[in-house]
Amino acid sequence: MKKYISKLFFLVIILSIISSCKKEEETSIDPYNCTANIIADQIAENTLNVDQFSYGSPVEAKNGSSIILFDNLLDQNGNEYTGQVNITLVDAQDNKNMLLMGYPTITNTNELLVSGGICFFNPTDNNGNPLFINPNGNLPQLTIPNSTNNMNEMTLYIESENNDGEFVWVETNTNVTPSNPPNSSFTFSISNTGGVNMDYPLPPCTGSFNINLPSEYNGINSSVFIYYTNRNSVIRAYDNDNDGNFIIDNMLCSEDSVQFVIISQINGIREYHVSEQFEIPGNWNYTVAREQLEIRLCDEAVRLSIKDELIN
Repeated sequence: MKKYISKLFFLVIILSIISSCKKEEETSIDPYNCTANIIADQIAENTLNVDQFSYGSPVEAKNGSSIILFDNLLDQNGNEYTGQVNITLVDAQDNKNMLLMGYPTITNTNELLVSGGICFFNPTDNNGNPLFINPNGNLPQLTIPNSTNNMNEMTLYIESENNDGEFVWVETNTNVTPSNPPNSSFTFSISNTGGVNMDYPLPPCTGSFNINLPSEYNGINSSVFIYYTNRNSVIRAYDNDNDGNFIIDNMLCSEDSVQFVIISQINGIREYHVSEQFEIPGNWNYTVAREQLEIRLCDEAVRLSIKDELIN
């Protein structure tokens, strides 16, 4: 579980390409992947790199999270580290960022989560080698804003991936009560580097959906996301070797409202589609005709267009 943001951009591109073609039997992959580049660019936009800070004082990330680090880091050999420390923080409070950063709110047991905010903390030495938290020292204190204004106790989840190589969150035994308004937040100790997420799981939902695309759009060249407009959740769908048919089961509740996001690159042509907002009655079928997909000349244009068209 020790993942390091210093290598994140490379890993994101590799993992995104792998996840985009998971369950596909084909091995021919466009080496220039639009979704992976969008994810890397969005992560870069939300990344703070710090090499000058004071132990015991908060280091603030770009979106409101902060960490207080104490002088108790270990090197790769488990020895106390006393040299210069570089910190990378990546955080996000809303599901628009989480969608574009490739962080769906799904657990390793396929539960849908409502996120209260995510943060990735990764320290390295001056040569870019990962550093580790000393479990026997003063643990770093991480604070995440209470973006959902949920005043109930929430659970801490940590980043992982499932057997199919998909990004997921794993529940810990740590529950955190938010501080009181107006500046409500979650503050807790962390014993591992990497990504954390404040969440609560929804009651089991029974609704499913199919996103139907022309058959040449598949899990190799296209990505499909579901963006919840009524809560801080986002999920990704896969075609399961059934080209043009992207499915998610048991992830829609009767009161949900969502938008569907499609990103595609075929023969070097980048296309995208952001649907209107739908209130979900239960099971849902949504068909996108070829002419509904809009062409953009570069990844950045696709990314910015999606940001503009998603409802806040």
